[in-house]
Amino acid sequence: MEYPGVLIDVALSQCESIYQNTQQSMASVTLRIVQNPYASESGSMPTPEQAHNRSMQCYDLIDKVYQALQGVEIGELSPLSRFGQYKETRDYELFVYRIEFRTLLDDLAKEG
Repeated sequence: MEYPGVLIDVALSQCESIYQNTQQSMASVTLRIVQNPYASESGSMPTPEQAHNRSMQCYDLIDKVYQALQGVEIGELSPLSRFGQYKETRDYELFVYRIEFRTLLDDLAKEG
């Protein structure tokens, strides 16, 4: 995997029938931003200062992703709204940061 990378997951919850063939669901869009602040293009270990600067760049990227997606409307979905975000704890050197957005989805079932 090349860094940075983004893993995207979409899940539906709180599905509720609002008409005979229509459900309204809360959709969550989860982004995991994956970076490796310890990766070095030269193959050598970065200095602590270089690793710190790369970690700060990780947070800059997180803010850019939030700014790009907050309030975005996709098709018939309500605007995306950030629900939560946090750094995930990992046993290895990767920096993984999770941002969750929510939106409402009206899902029309096909007839016959």
